[in-house]
Amino acid sequence: REEMEERIRVAIVGRPNVGKSSILNRLIGKQRALVSDVPGTTRDPVDAPFELDGRRYLFIDTAGIRKKTKISLTVENYSVMEAIRTIERCDVAILVVDGTEGVTTQDEKIAGLIEDRKRCALVAVNKWDIVEKDSKTADRALKAIREKLQFLSYAPVIFISALTGQRVERIFPSVDEVFGKSKVRIPTHALNDFLKGALFERGAPLYRGKEVKFYYITQTGVMPPAFTVFANYAEGVKEPYRRYIVNRLREAFGLESVPVRLFIRKRRRRA
Repeated sequence: REEMEERIRVAIVGRPNVGKSSILNRLIGKQRALVSDVPGTTRDPVDAPFELDGRRYLFIDTAGIRKKTKISLTVENYSVMEAIRTIERCDVAILVVDGTEGVTTQDEKIAGLIEDRKRCALVAVNKWDIVEKDSKTADRALKAIREKLQFLSYAPVIFISALTGQRVERIFPSVDEVFGKSKVRIPTHALNDFLKGALFERGAPLYRGKEVKFYYITQTGVMPPAFTVFANYAEGVKEPYRRYIVNRLREAFGLESVPVRLFIRKRRRRA
């Protein structure tokens, strides 16, 4: 049990038939998951411990997440719930998108599930070997992914082919990178220097005609990094300003590729 806890837990998630099991097999070099062109062939998650260059992983292959309207069988109901639970169990989620089809509504929903649970993520665009390409194809695809998967704007995108093995090896360093960044701890003094600069760059918002005062910021969690800002009017810090602080945190501390939680709390007055 302890040995499993030390591993980076990686979930491979996505719609049926996008190549999740093939990617798992390519990554670990073993035929651990049943692969078929028939959507929904993979019924149960297959936990696969794996070690590479001294790094320890636990790959969790999942049954696809399906649209609720298409679920009729109990086993498919189970598959959806299992996929959601798998995201909750993992440290890093690899969202597999079919490169020949582009991002679908279902992909967007899965991205939302990953973001809701604030998991680190990669987007693996599979079947890239059979996509007709010109010099701008990858740029166009990346732009479309960023527009449609706004929930995962922080996630690195890798164009791969499970069939040929193209760029699949890039998944490991990307997993290591986002997992490592999700555990970063930033000293409180550095955060408060940052906050002063952010407020200087963009003045504090107004709330009912009064300026919101930010007193201090501290890190309150990791995996993912979580920060709490104490202010006089916490309710006066609306979503656009919260996004501004999160984006500046990412830029200042190299957190561009991980989710970030930000809490605004009202500072209690001293007695």
